[in-house]
Amino acid sequence: MKYNHIEWTEWKDMFMDIFYKRLLENELNRIIRMRIDQLTEEYTSEGKTVPNDVNLEEALLDFYKRNMAAGTYISWLAFDGDKIVGTSHTDGA
Repeated sequence: MKYNHIEWTEWKDMFMDIFYKRLLENELNRIIRMRIDQLTEEYTSEGKTVPNDVNLEEALLDFYKRNMAAGTYISWLAFDGDKIVGTSHTDGA
């Protein structure tokens, strides 16, 4: 079997430097923006009109703050540098 020689710096640059941390209140604005973008994309891709009679930012902020404080919502964020590249959550049970 023949392998191509790859320098360490080239190999390292092929992969992201991912680190994980628990969602904290100071990241909520970013997460809420991502969630609104996701919901908007889902609505429009299905040919639906995005509801404009709901303040999603306010509703999501209330949801996250209440449930994070109660321990019923726990989320982990995956970062590549400053960029969020993945999320997960659990109901805290």
